Amino acid sequence: MKKIALTLTLMQGEKVAGWANDMGEVLDELNPATDNIPALWDTFLTEFREQYLDTQSVDQAQAELENLTMKIPYIDEYISKFKELCQKSGYLMGNTEVTYMFLRGLPKSLLEDVLKAPQATDYPATKEWAIQATRTQQLL
Repeated sequence: MKKIALTLTLMQGEKVAGWANDMGEVLDELNPATDNIPALWDTFLTEFREQYLDTQSVDQAQAELENLTMKIPYIDEYISKFKELCQKSGYLMGNTEVTYMFLRGLPKSLLEDVLKAPQATDYPATKEWAIQATRTQQLL
């Protein structure tokens, strides 16, 4: 209960003032001796997420993923950002759609090299071929 009370006192701004006040009133009605259980904090977090969760974050991540392109030679940054956006978008790394999106963001010269690879059929293999092709292009 103390954790919730502290959190509510730290919340500031017009957008949360009413909600924090309502939660504070609910907290005032609880008995610290009997109602101070870990599930109370979990319930508070659930209520907070439902009230203030960014409902557009998945759509924003998907749109950013659609426009993500690799800049040579920054393959590691591209892979890292691609993986982060896939997770935010809810895409599973093993499906064909993810592999296609990964390929779509590669520069044309690199894409041609990756598509020539005989084993580049899934995301992990495609990613490794893209890394190797980037290194090869850097050496040339």
